[in-house]
Parts: sequence; structure tokens; C-alpha cells
Amino acid sequence: MAIDWYKEIEFIPAKKFFSEPPPPLRWTVHHLIEEGTFVILGGEPKTSKTWAMLEIGLAVSSGTKAFGEDGFKTEEPKPVFMFFLEDGRFNIQARLRALGAPRGMNRGDLMELPIYIRCREPLDIESEADEIIDAVKGVVKGIDKRKGLIIIEKI
Repeated sequence: MAIDWYKEIEFIPAKKFFSEPPPPLRWTVHHLIEEGTFVILGGEPKTSKTWAMLEIGLAVSSGTKAFGEDGFKTEEPKPVFMFFLEDGRFNIQARLRALGAPRGMNRGDLMELPIYIRCREPLDIESEADEIIDAVKGVVKGIDKRKGLIIIEKI
């Protein structure tokens, strides 16, 4: 029996799609990540995905622009939760220190950021989703009510 999955998907013709202007967007990182969206960064191994994620995470947590570009600015520091399934703690620490240096950030400055990191531990999103959400909620409840960013290195 064939499944007509495509019949359940609604496609909007361009004429209708562009007929209504969008409301102003709220950004986590201007022109890069809209607030409240789920973003997956994928690509081949060794294509700087981890570096890009760390740069975005550092920008969001420090309220600075990402990639040194004015177009990718952030409004204010927000909490960032990072799950790194391949890289170890000291590799991530070294990378964050390297990315913080051009921002004038030293080790002490980095220690004060609202960044929460889990390195090289198995993560089963399907079975651990509720626990991950509860852990993130618990930490955020202790700091502030701002929406933040969750980064998962590899799924």
C-alpha cells in the first residue's frame, strides 16, 4: 500500500506566501538565528562546525557580535547550554579562550559568562529529552527568564 505523505503537506503558492509582510523578527543572533527557533548545523567532518557553534555560543552568552560582523550582533547576554559529544573539556576550553581573546576576554571573563557545558558524554536525545529540558529549566530559573540557546555538537 502506497502512502501519499505528500498529500498531508500544505504547500503555499508564492503569490499567497509573499502577499502578507512578516511581523518584525526577534533575533537571538541578528540575521542568523531567530529567537525561539531550532537550528541544526550539519556538514562533513573537519569543516569547522564546532568552531562556528562555539563562536555563536560565545556571542550569545556575552552579548557580542558573532564572527566579528556587525550584521550578526546580539542584544544582551543570554544563557547558552552546550552539549559536546565528541570533544573533551580542555579542547573546548582552549577553543573558547581563543575565541574570547579578540573580544578582550580572559579566563576570568569567560568564567563569568552564562555558559553551561557538557563534554564527551553519551546523549540519547530520545530517552533523555525530558531530563535535559528539566536540567536546562532548573539552571535558567536560577539566573533569569531570557530565552537562550542550546547547542548540540553532534547527533
